[in-house]
Amino acid sequence: MTDIIKELEDRGYIEQLTHEKEMRELFQKESVSFYIGIDPTANSMHIGHFVALMVAARLQKAGHRPIILMGGGTAAIGDPSGRTDMRQMLTREQLDANVEAIKKQAERFVSFEGENAAIIVNNKDWLLDLNYISIEDANKIIRFTHFSNPLFIINVIGNTIIGNKKIGFLILLSHYLSNFIIGFLYRKEQTQKITTKHVKNTKTFGSILTTSFINSFDSLLIVLGSLITFKILTSIIFHYLGFNFIISSLLEITQGLFALKNLTLNIELKALIAVAMISFGGFCIHTQVYSILSETKISYKNYFFSRILHVIIATTILTLFFILL
Repeated sequence: MTDIIKELEDRGYIEQLTHEKEMRELFQKESVSFYIGIDPTANSMHIGHFVALMVAARLQKAGHRPIILMGGGTAAIGDPSGRTDMRQMLTREQLDANVEAIKKQAERFVSFEGENAAIIVNNKDWLLDLNYISIEDANKIIRFTHFSNPLFIINVIGNTIIGNKKIGFLILLSHYLSNFIIGFLYRKEQTQKITTKHVKNTKTFGSILTTSFINSFDSLLIVLGSLITFKILTSIIFHYLGFNFIISSLLEITQGLFALKNLTLNIELKALIAVAMISFGGFCIHTQVYSILSETKISYKNYFFSRILHVIIATTILTLFFILL
């Protein structure tokens, strides 16, 4: 075979090369399969793709086999290039259409006939079968992932705060039903089927245990840091403004709930305020959620406005319970 590496160097295609001696020997000794990757973020390639395809064409003419790898799966999970803004998310239909358009363009550069015929593959065919979801799906799921502990609602809120266990059960039903309703309202925005699949983990037990410990410790620091910060903040506010139930409830729900216990209100009104508080969560919880989501491309805005909707639906359901029961 010809020295294709030298030809590519002479044509200015190669700037740097690792294992140069081994590469020259390999490409002169046998037919080598190689690939170029193209993310279908548009319905046409750009000049960068043109350069790569010209290299592929030269390599194929020298007897090597090109594999055109279309990123139909990787393009569905966002842009990992370190940009400060997220590129426009495309639907599965748009990505499939872009893949077909780019395939037609690629066919003009490489041949799909002969012993070293080019191959076109799409990583969508294997990536979308894994147990992952796209960023757009995660942004829908985050809307209804806020649930308070049922024992906390029944025993602490029902028995201790309200003083009526039966109303505690009604608060529990209102809180949970309203979250399911939010999920139902956004069901049509779910564009990807979420499947479960066992994937073999190649990490050692010690590595898994260490990673789990570090992640758990980081999460614990976020929770404790938020609690301490809001405890100090509420203390400062109370010192200068005096006790304020509304501020206390918005900042940290535990303090707000125990403050609710001492208010001279009827049971029904206390229950409505309590279900509103646990459905919103308090800014202490919101800070924890925001801290976690800030390292991802999942929108905190979806979580925040869904908590407002959660408050409205939960208080409406509880009011209906009081009217009907």
